[in-house]
Amino acid sequence: VSFNNSTTLLHPGIACVLDLLYKDNKQYFNFHGKIVVLWQCINYKKIAKGKKPIFTISNFSKSRICDTYDTNEDQVIIIPCGWQHIKKIKPDDSIFESHPRLKDGGYYFTLASKAEYKNFRWVVEAARKNPDSIFVIAGGGVNSSKQTQGLDEVENLGYLSDEEIVSLMSHCKAFIFPSRYEGFGIPPLEALSLGVKIIVSECGSLPEIYKKSAHYIDPDNPDIDLDKLLRQPVDDPKEVLDSYSWDKAAEIMYNVLNKYSNREL
Repeated sequence: VSFNNSTTLLHPGIACVLDLLYKDNKQYFNFHGKIVVLWQCINYKKIAKGKKPIFTISNFSKSRICDTYDTNEDQVIIIPCGWQHIKKIKPDDSIFESHPRLKDGGYYFTLASKAEYKNFRWVVEAARKNPDSIFVIAGGGVNSSKQTQGLDEVENLGYLSDEEIVSLMSHCKAFIFPSRYEGFGIPPLEALSLGVKIIVSECGSLPEIYKKSAHYIDPDNPDIDLDKLLRQPVDDPKEVLDSYSWDKAAEIMYNVLNKYSNREL
């Protein structure tokens, strides 16, 4: 069983295709990235055209697989992600000593990367449109970004520990996730589990996962009053949180593997 979008090419086994990121978003990758795109697309096709079960993480990803490769729907099994791991991480509030202007409930928080589909630029432009707010950006590879230079409203913290991230996420005004493409999108689920409001893109699987518990944005339009957006009512996140757990994911996978193993025998 492979869990990383790949399979053995001669004798494909059971595989997990998280999403079709590399096929659906080729425009976001440079020359070196296109080599990865080519390799991933070979794997996608080999897995989708095989006869063994395919695991994926949302209806969105399942639809993309079936529509793109004409795969039998019964062959693709959805095993959603969970959030319970976040409760095992002890917050490190020393991050607030290092950054004293970050007050409880007084800043927007996002986890970002330079990958274009993650849409880091949206947060930067939204910060320009909301000069009275503070935006905290964390994530490997973004601490040296030139996009945030000169923006006093942005705290660009770069790579942080899980403990520091949990602290920042727990005390933010809202967690922002403007990604253009997600097979599932775990960080907003983590934020909901910590009692935090979430602002997410209306793209990919995000509306499917978060339903009416999130505030939605257009990933192409950062010209928005975020405080006004947060005043709009949303549903209690309990139903969403109750829908996802690693225990449920493990049970689905166990049942599929057990059934398939017995059938093979």
